Amino acid sequence: MMPQDYLPVAAKPPPVEPQGGGASTTGTCLAANYSPALEDLLERMPDAVDAVKVFDFQRPECIQAYRRLGRDKPLLLHGLAGPARPGNPSFEHVFRPDALLAAIRLTDTRYLSVHIEWVDGGESFCPRAFLDRLAAHVDRIRGLTGLPVLLENTHFYRSRVAAGGNHPALCEPEFIAEALAATGCGLLLDLAHVQVAAWHRGETARVYLAGLPAHLTGEVHVSGPVMVGGELRDRHGEMGPEGYELLTELLSMVNVSTVTLEYGGVGPEFAGRSDPTVLERQLRRLREVLINGQASTTVFVEGVGHGSHQA
Repeated sequence: MMPQDYLPVAAKPPPVEPQGGGASTTGTCLAANYSPALEDLLERMPDAVDAVKVFDFQRPECIQAYRRLGRDKPLLLHGLAGPARPGNPSFEHVFRPDALLAAIRLTDTRYLSVHIEWVDGGESFCPRAFLDRLAAHVDRIRGLTGLPVLLENTHFYRSRVAAGGNHPALCEPEFIAEALAATGCGLLLDLAHVQVAAWHRGETARVYLAGLPAHLTGEVHVSGPVMVGGELRDRHGEMGPEGYELLTELLSMVNVSTVTLEYGGVGPEFAGRSDPTVLERQLRRLREVLINGQASTTVFVEGVGHGSHQA
């Protein structure tokens, strides 16, 4: 079954040239997390990124920043503008359609992306029930917004499974493929999550990546995982050599519309992870990777357009 939100290369529309930011010369859009450091960098280097990923709608200053940036760069909305996670029993209680629609009007995003993630630790996990709810919740989101949805691969920590952390079953390549088939979604492939999940599964990131349905990838997230307390964790740190190697290998085989650097953010939780020098260094390196390591044909998936904003 071909996911509804993914179109094979031959069937995709011509590349969309986003207003203001524009497509990179490689044909693949380079994006990054919004942060004050990124905004400062764009004052000095307007072409540092082609688009900006936004996700924090709790702080008024972030919303004002999105309004400013949205005049020049496409904005990519990640998440549902709140804590709702499709597939979880709590979804119906915490999902706020009004907040999501307001975020879509603000960002003019052309697609949505959400995690395949288990956050209801107090509930017993059942893979089949999760998939059934996931399909129903994604259908509701599509019906509400009229937008395509990408599902992001997740990770787990062995030390937290017994305490109700994310369930290891969600990281099984077969389960991820089944989730995409059940929902008709494309894949948001997070390479840091690949590294973390592989470490906790006791295999190499390259072997784990080879088992994933990477041919359905519409967007890629990259950042650097960090060793914490003796185990590898997803901390959105600076990318290391393995991250760049995985991205280069992926781009040589798969047409990817957007590569998003998840380094940087807003608030004390991002202290030490929004260094302007580190941010610029990674973006320059990623641009080189996109130029030198991409597949022979890259196109924009539906979702990286940029139209008029309704703030």
